[in-house]
Amino acid sequence: MSRLYLFIMFFGWTLLLSAQTVIIEGEVRDTLSRNPLENAQIFSEAGEGTVTQVDGSFRLEMHTRYPITITIRHVAYETKVVNVKSTEGAYISVLLQPKVTSLDEVTVIGNFENRKSYRIERISAKTIRMTNNVDIGNLLRNEPNVSGIRKGAVGIDPVVRGFKYAQVNVQLDGGVKIEGGCPNRMDPVLSHVDINDVENMMVYKGPFALKYGPNLGGVINTNTYTPVFYDKFENHIEAFAGGQTNHTGFKSSFGVNGGSKTVAYYAKANYKNYGDYKAGNNQVISSSL
Repeated sequence: MSRLYLFIMFFGWTLLLSAQTVIIEGEVRDTLSRNPLENAQIFSEAGEGTVTQVDGSFRLEMHTRYPITITIRHVAYETKVVNVKSTEGAYISVLLQPKVTSLDEVTVIGNFENRKSYRIERISAKTIRMTNNVDIGNLLRNEPNVSGIRKGAVGIDPVVRGFKYAQVNVQLDGGVKIEGGCPNRMDPVLSHVDINDVENMMVYKGPFALKYGPNLGGVINTNTYTPVFYDKFENHIEAFAGGQTNHTGFKSSFGVNGGSKTVAYYAKANYKNYGDYKAGNNQVISSSL
């Protein structure tokens, strides 16, 4: 019995000595760029594992014996298996090949649906606030296929794709245009609205589907702010100021709006100064508004 006990102890010590603590250190880098790879997984057949640091280095401690097989894995690279046969390879340098993912043939088909035979240009409030134009007529002149005829000292009558006067329907807040108020249209519709009061504009460019009277032309609809009712009483303040040196001038605006379920209000004040105008008789006419 004592001999059997001694044999078991001897065999156990032999296994313990053979399964010693092994430490493998090394680094993992990209094959092409040689840059270190962070968060690469290093693990052995027995399940011990670690991850690489920012500089690509790692330290793996195991209770096993040589030879040792370790696997290096990274989500963006090909997996690599390394065999370490002796203590001479306790420090290893591993290069991983970037993973190439091949996709099947991709076909992109564009399908153009032209449901409208005319083009629509939308001018937002943000664009209007940022512009350095003095009035709405000058703003419209920046749009493709839109020009204008100046009427009097101020006010520009829009021209859309060569159509003008009665051929273009210029509306304010969706209202109906009335002809005959001024035979020469010295006061275009847009000359009665301050550019700072405009919330958005829609330019419908004909002549294919927009009919006004006997002519085919375009429609320009200018929308100003409409007071809004709220579920509970609210106050909102809007203010901006801007100026430019290329086209010397200054403009500013201050507005207050709000209300409740039963009442809504809106008040706004604008100020612009683009230099005074001197008439033929040297009379100075202030242009500030």
